[in-house]
Amino acid sequence: MAKGEALYLQISKILKSQIVRGELRYGQHIPSERDLSKTFSVDRKTIRKAILVLVEEGLLTQIQGKGTYISKQKVDYDVNALDNITQMLQRSNVTPSCRVLFQEKRPAGPKYARLLGISESDSIFRLVRLRLGDDEPIALQNTCVPYGIIDDIEGIDFEMHSLYDVLSQHSVKLCRVKETFSFFEFSDPEAKLLNVAPDSVGCLINDVTYDQLQHAVECTTTFINKDKIKIHAEICFD
Repeated sequence: MAKGEALYLQISKILKSQIVRGELRYGQHIPSERDLSKTFSVDRKTIRKAILVLVEEGLLTQIQGKGTYISKQKVDYDVNALDNITQMLQRSNVTPSCRVLFQEKRPAGPKYARLLGISESDSIFRLVRLRLGDDEPIALQNTCVPYGIIDDIEGIDFEMHSLYDVLSQHSVKLCRVKETFSFFEFSDPEAKLLNVAPDSVGCLINDVTYDQLQHAVECTTTFINKDKIKIHAEICFD
């Protein structure tokens, strides 16, 4: 053990490292306080404090009468990164998958014309996807793309291919995303699809992505189970 830092903090960091490396996995019961106190040669009070640190960080879950378990890890949502959900899931060591629920070609109408900077009569391609991580529903996305920006878009399998990757393959350079975050109460069908209780609180993200010419190339509304993600932001002062 290193000197100068409280023993319980050192132990919590060791246990956290084992969780991050996958030595201790989701759903697994951690060793008992007695076994941990023997392993680290400390009293059980110190072990309890170390465990409490990880409970507060969301890495461990304590169930009365059953013990302490490794929690399901939340996905890191980095506000500063120009990533798609697939990349965010992979960065969090979660296996991504996708189910296309609906797609159509339709007129933009006033709402999407305003967001995409096109005429109301212009056509858009609408895509509704359920995004999953380790086969569990994470987010529901409603995406609209100006029609014609991607050749034969109806023929693309968006369960296999990322929209961002497809845009890049069509020489669209993604330069910036404008995002707004808010909270809302779930109702059906979103609650059912994301396996959450109706009237529970979720996170709503609206974004518009722009290319190198500052043209809007897609807009997406994302309904997220707030218990599945951690939102990170970094602010720099000049």
